Amino acid sequence: MVQNVDEYEYHQGLKTEWVHPVRLTPQPIAGDKIEFDRGLYNHVGIADGRGGIYHFSGEPGKFRADWRHDRIKDVTKGSLMRFNNFLDHTRTPFDEDVIIRRCRSSLGFFKNTYSAHSSNNCEHKANEMRYGSATSQQSETASIVSGGILVIFSIEVT
Repeated sequence: MVQNVDEYEYHQGLKTEWVHPVRLTPQPIAGDKIEFDRGLYNHVGIADGRGGIYHFSGEPGKFRADWRHDRIKDVTKGSLMRFNNFLDHTRTPFDEDVIIRRCRSSLGFFKNTYSAHSSNNCEHKANEMRYGSATSQQSETASIVSGGILVIFSIEVT
């Protein structure tokens, strides 16, 4: 499924600026990790290379989500988006055909699954598909920030 080895290598480690979806260049290839700016958080998924995206998504305010496959244009919801394959610098991604096989085989497996911003979110799932480990920089950053707020609050109170 590797479309072009040079193109795939070019996308490794690629992290772009936030842009309107029609201005995202180069075009996403299978296995790229794509982020959508949702304000307080980023929604993350894996591009299928054909205009679709695999992602972990559920109803707002609910703690249940499904691993889904949708068209990128249906997921953007007017938000900016970018490539974020930046973890490639510290982790080795699977080959794109393996990533897509992992994504496809997980459809229906993660159905109505518990979802939490701190421990089981869309970034955890996307990283699990691309690298084999379910991690989230957003969760780690949120924990550091909230820990800092608690420290500041406790200093102010005392």
